[in-house]
Amino acid sequence: MWKNYRKTLIPTQACIITLCLILHFYFKANIPTILVALIAMEFAAVLGAMWSSRLQRKINAARNQPRLGH
Repeated sequence: MWKNYRKTLIPTQACIITLCLILHFYFKANIPTILVALIAMEFAAVLGAMWSSRLQRKINAARNQPRLGH
């Protein structure tokens, strides 16, 4: 999972920080609201990395499985 997370770490964090700054300066959101959004986005980033790892394992397992009838 961490391999997938590290590949997109910088762009993901840049996007999260940008969105939090937009919430603060453009929408005038208060700090607790921004913190909730930050935590939700970080949680989604980790969940996405976990899902990506699972899909990659399934794809690799399907590629390595011998085909019957060929």
